[in-house]
Parts: sequence; structure tokens; C-alpha cells
Amino acid sequence: MGFVNHYYLKHTTDNTVSDWGAIYVDARNEQLNQHTCELDDITRIYGHQMRDGSQFTALKKFKDPNYSKDHDMGVYYTDDGLCYKMDFIATYVISGEDDSVIPFNFNTVEEKQAYVDNEIIHAAKSGYSNADYADIDEDSKL
Repeated sequence: MGFVNHYYLKHTTDNTVSDWGAIYVDARNEQLNQHTCELDDITRIYGHQMRDGSQFTALKKFKDPNYSKDHDMGVYYTDDGLCYKMDFIATYVISGEDDSVIPFNFNTVEEKQAYVDNEIIHAAKSGYSNADYADIDEDSKL
């Protein structure tokens, strides 16, 4: 995952040492900001599942179909004050050490669609699916 990514597992964004770490975008991704021209097909966002209910612990709530129906979208805020709408189609928890299964970009729209279809099936098996099907095109960012 790289040094910068591991750093934020145990540090906040102001460089304070913390077991909680920070929620952060993978250092290898094109960063979301006002100067971004082209995002990667997939932007990886990391964070801990905390026992106190903070950070990504709330992802467990997506196992409830009523909750996932009512919470099908989120907002990502950048340091430069912009925000991006995110539609949740599938969520599940993986280890921060296991990033080999998540690509950054795809060669074709069909490859991207196949990946998304597989992720929805995988999430549904764990009870985290929020969509039966997501139609992906060349402009879709995940």
C-alpha cells in the first residue's frame, strides 16, 4: 500500500499520532480537488472501523435494506472546499493490507462493468448491496 498510505493508518491529517488514523484517499490515486482534470476509474478511500462507532463503522448499517435504501448517497469533501456526490451501490470491508484486488483503471467499459457487476454480487453475499444493477459508462467513476 505504500508509505504514505500506511502513515495515515496511525496519524491524523495534522500529523498527530493516533490509533484512529485518518480517512484518506490512496496516495496512488489522482487526488480530488479543483485542479483535477481526470480521475482514476476507482478512487480508493481508507479508514478504520472503530469500536466507538466513528469512521467507517457505519458501513455495517448497510446490511439493513431499509437503511441502504434511505442512504444511497454520500458526500466527499476535499481540503480545498469542494464536495463530490457519491452513489453507494455496494459496500464491504476488506483489510487495508489487501489492496491487490482493487484496480485503479480499466481498459474498456465492458471490463469496468464486469468489475462492478462482480462487486455488487460480492457485496450482496455479505448483505451490503444497495443496487441490483449499476449501469456503467466510460465516464463512470467509482
